[in-house]
Amino acid sequence: MTIESALFLLSDFGKEVTETARDYESDTLLAGKVLRSNFSDIDPSFLSSAIELVQARIRGWKKFGNAEKMFFTNEALQQATDERVADHRAARFKGLNRVCDACCGIGGDAIALGKVAHNIDCVDNDPSRLLFCGENLRVNGIDNFNLIEENILNLKNRIDTYDALFIDPSRRPKGKRTRSLYEMIPPLSEVEDMLSLVAQGAVKLPPSVERDSLSLPHELEWVSTEDGLKEAVAWVGDFRRCDTSVTALHKNITLHDTDLPEEDPGTSAAENYLYEPDPALIRSGLLGRKAAQCGMKRICENIAYMTSGELVDDPFFGAYRVLDAMKFNLKNLARRLDSMNVGNLTIKKRGFPMLPEELQAKLHLRGDRSATIIATKELGKNTVFYVEPV
Repeated sequence: MTIESALFLLSDFGKEVTETARDYESDTLLAGKVLRSNFSDIDPSFLSSAIELVQARIRGWKKFGNAEKMFFTNEALQQATDERVADHRAARFKGLNRVCDACCGIGGDAIALGKVAHNIDCVDNDPSRLLFCGENLRVNGIDNFNLIEENILNLKNRIDTYDALFIDPSRRPKGKRTRSLYEMIPPLSEVEDMLSLVAQGAVKLPPSVERDSLSLPHELEWVSTEDGLKEAVAWVGDFRRCDTSVTALHKNITLHDTDLPEEDPGTSAAENYLYEPDPALIRSGLLGRKAAQCGMKRICENIAYMTSGELVDDPFFGAYRVLDAMKFNLKNLARRLDSMNVGNLTIKKRGFPMLPEELQAKLHLRGDRSATIIATKELGKNTVFYVEPV
């Protein structure tokens, strides 16, 4: 979005146009027609920006409680951190005097940091996002901030004046999402150079990050919500508490590698219960050690389903009671489900050669009962478990 469009949206007249667009939020084509008719003397690009803002606010409520008052672009909203995740991360910055939020974007993290730090400098080289960042901070009651339009790499000669640094590199170079740490802006090498100059800092990374990608000593934290794996964060300097941690925000629990035994759970055939681990636990590499701590075993090497004879109640695992099991054969499975009058089937899978929707289509279910199956490998063989959630 251009700076001119951003300034228009922040103006009183721009807010009036946006309110008009909001009346037609369910039909963007009609919204455009009405705006062009009612505001024929306004630059069409400004009108399009108002429609974009309305649509972004609709999507933004999933991330921000005050989304209907905040300012976004589509791309900036996609990269912005969910406020619950941002609040969790900001807790380590609590009480610090001067914090730098580099690559602040529209202010998702700045809002959380502004609640806990005494002063925050919000730095970005995109003037439109920086304007929106300031307005979003004000909307959320934050006033202890400075807006700095600058390439964050230019901060190196004064970065040590901050108590802590947070960096959220852009992972959308040229508008396309990348998982590469070297295609981020700034790339990982530059990020680490900056983090090495402060006493403590953090960088938000894609969940695909590998531990050996970073050269600085760090703690790598994976964070999940009920919607799945959200992000990874590398903590350096005095923020570092361990080597690896896992946080399930929807369960309000954090696990550190130092809490776990150095044990492998081993492998066995499925017993009375199967367990589906939290995706952050899987990605962290701590699954085996956590399973061993809980007395579970794998049902197959490299497959993230665990099993036990007695029920284990642990927030990092979803439990299923095994009702029956069979080696996979499509015709036999279809007959079995038909005999049970199943029509609504939930399919969970790992390491299975068919996608759930592909298997569902080939089963031709016609019943009226509901059921859940887990399609996976047990000791290397394709197996289907008929289960019920505990």
